[in-house]
Amino acid sequence: MLKLRFICLIIFTVLSSSTFANKWSYLNEIDEFSDASIHIAFVRSNNGKGMAVFTCNEDNNLEMYFSVGEYIGSNGRYPIRYRVDKRKVVEKKWDANGEGTAVFVNRDRTGLAKKLMYGNQLLLEVTDFRGTPHKSKFPLIGSAESIGKVLDACTVTRVETIKDQVDISVKDRIFRWGPKSTQCNKNMLVSLGYLISDKTSSKSPDVYKALQKYIDDKYLKCGTDFGEAKGSYYCQKKERFLSRVYDDAIKVNRSFVEQCGSQYVAD
Repeated sequence: MLKLRFICLIIFTVLSSSTFANKWSYLNEIDEFSDASIHIAFVRSNNGKGMAVFTCNEDNNLEMYFSVGEYIGSNGRYPIRYRVDKRKVVEKKWDANGEGTAVFVNRDRTGLAKKLMYGNQLLLEVTDFRGTPHKSKFPLIGSAESIGKVLDACTVTRVETIKDQVDISVKDRIFRWGPKSTQCNKNMLVSLGYLISDKTSSKSPDVYKALQKYIDDKYLKCGTDFGEAKGSYYCQKKERFLSRVYDDAIKVNRSFVEQCGSQYVAD
């Protein structure tokens, strides 16, 4: 299989070179049998045993996997936990590869890829078939450039162009949205007067801008005739207004209750 041949190539490259020990690197390889172009971003873990590899494969699909340098188990899903810097811990179950040496990200690959572009370190824990946890730390130095090139190859819109204008809380909220939640929140923000040109379920840059402007506007109104009391629960922390989009939107259009229901936070 083409994908596995290139993964083996990268494993050999990374483990045989100390150049790639502490920062993400990027390669664009051409398979000589199919002439397919494969774009690869990768980094070795801090202890040198594990590895993270992101690829845009021959079908222009984004794929990513992590190894921790230990046998995990094969033909099944295994519990993982990860944390980027001091952000919220995320718990998932990821598929293991056939050899049982790595786990593949099976959902929201683009969301995770973008999340790793803005941090300093990824802490990953994979629990193997015996129930034994294995922790690895991956540096994120150079991840924005290397992962960004892989996203470009897969025609996935980068978010770093709006990085400086968007709070971490906004990125975290949008990261948790599924397809229906994304589309619902876009429509709700539009109903509240925020500009979003892409009405699909894609997490396009304009939804980040719109959600950021929404909480900024709500926070600025604190203590005014048209806003919350200055010392209210919401005005104590701006990010608390993220939970108010649904409430405000149904005041404008009650059909969102039926269209989105309980899906307005996450699918």
